[in-house]
Amino acid sequence: MAAAIVGLYTYTHMQGSSTQWLEAENVPHTVSGAGKAILQKRRELAETEKFNLWTGKGQVRFEAAGPGASLVFEIPIHEAGAYELAALVTQGPEYGRFSVSVNGEPAEISYLKAAIDASQERTTVDRVSERTFDGRFDPSEASANPELSLAENHVVRRIDLGMYDLEPGDVQVAFIAEDSETPACIGVDQLMATDLGKQ
Repeated sequence: MAAAIVGLYTYTHMQGSSTQWLEAENVPHTVSGAGKAILQKRRELAETEKFNLWTGKGQVRFEAAGPGASLVFEIPIHEAGAYELAALVTQGPEYGRFSVSVNGEPAEISYLKAAIDASQERTTVDRVSERTFDGRFDPSEASANPELSLAENHVVRRIDLGMYDLEPGDVQVAFIAEDSETPACIGVDQLMATDLGKQ
């Protein structure tokens, strides 16, 4: 029932909003530096995890071979204007830290983070902003975080990448590996571009 409600809400919102909701696997992308990008399908986790929150066929999983390697998407922009960019990314034990650039400029990554206080009486939600995002997720921490309480080994999180004045054409959004000692994966499920002039 919960999945049906979320699906219906998402479908309705997509149809009536000013946001392009782009499945990462359908967006042209390239790899810069050492590493490889693959389409990881939903069924790969379906047998072992109850909740798989990827949309579409799955996600684009980038296996970086070292820091500085990047996965670059070309998001189509049809009209000039102010846009807000965002993405759905995966967190899991095998994922690592990354930064993001938009048309070659570093992006400020922000996201909402919920926590239950020590007394277990209330939940707080804060917006976190930073230059790098940590894709690691330790399932043992799930009990202290209401967002992760249904998770097994993987979760998805929306990250906001800021507002930009864009011209028609393709905007380059690069996810750049930051781990040097233990290179890890970057998972991108969906990319979003919201035309702020149409809200």
